[in-house]
Amino acid sequence: MKAEQKNIKSHAVPAQKRGNVLDLLILLLLVAAIIAIGYRYYTLSGQGKSELLSDAEISFEITDAVFTLPSYVQAGDALYMEDGTYLGVLQDNNAEDENTALYVSAATVITTDEDGNYIRISYPDSSRVDCIGTLLCRGTFEQDGSFLLDGTMHLTPGSAIRVHTETAAFTVAIISCTSKGVS
Repeated sequence: MKAEQKNIKSHAVPAQKRGNVLDLLILLLLVAAIIAIGYRYYTLSGQGKSELLSDAEISFEITDAVFTLPSYVQAGDALYMEDGTYLGVLQDNNAEDENTALYVSAATVITTDEDGNYIRISYPDSSRVDCIGTLLCRGTFEQDGSFLLDGTMHLTPGSAIRVHTETAAFTVAIISCTSKGVS
């Protein structure tokens, strides 16, 4: 009888070894989950993601800029964010003047006078200007109406973004984001 009990005890797996096997199984499941998430992310960031993107037109304004800015910004110029992220291409916005990317008007600034009253000052066209333009880019529109540039970065009306072309740097305020359809 004692020989049988010793034989049974010797074949039983100690609790410590069972814990190590369970730990190994959990670790393997975590590694598999990380690989699956990475695979999903990289497949969506490649061809699958580009199929979800559509053309969008972003309207923006530039306020209180130096009057020479419109001379350095032309339709067809690529627009980039400060970190080098590609935004899109500036569109032609003036039917009379070919290759013009910006509508230009005299800049208007609200300031206070000596008595502390708010007053509106308009600069002459040859000093400071306000500009309006449009940008053609690619992204996705969410169900809540928000726009994701390249499917990753939110662009919303009212947000200010520091941007540059090859010849000029300036800050734009987003006015609207409209869909141009799936391409």
